[in-house]
Amino acid sequence: MQYALIFVVLALIITKLADVMTTWRRLVSVHQEANPLAQIAMRCFGVFGTCLMVMALSVAIVLSAAWMAVLYGPVWQGIFIVVGFAISCVQFSVAHANATGRQNCLTRPLLAMFRILSKHLQNKYNRS
Repeated sequence: MQYALIFVVLALIITKLADVMTTWRRLVSVHQEANPLAQIAMRCFGVFGTCLMVMALSVAIVLSAAWMAVLYGPVWQGIFIVVGFAISCVQFSVAHANATGRQNCLTRPLLAMFRILSKHLQNKYNRS
């Protein structure tokens, strides 16, 4: 179980790094970012600053969650491994889509969700 936990921690950090690096390389304008919350952060902190903060926050969350899983025993370690592996697969899919410019079966629903969230945020803040 310990090796699987370490593998998932590394997978989460490496796939997030790939996602962040491909996003940073791909973006010419903040408006190209599909995630509306990331767009807001990029307007405030710039693309590089946001990428750096996302990476630092991701590493902190992964390491904290892994530490808590170790503290709470095998059941929580198993949950961390399953959920962490699923998240790393999504992160890899996003990085692949960023690198190739082609969406896949995991990124298409994410883009649809981001469009809905973006419309919701626009409606909410344009009324005021």
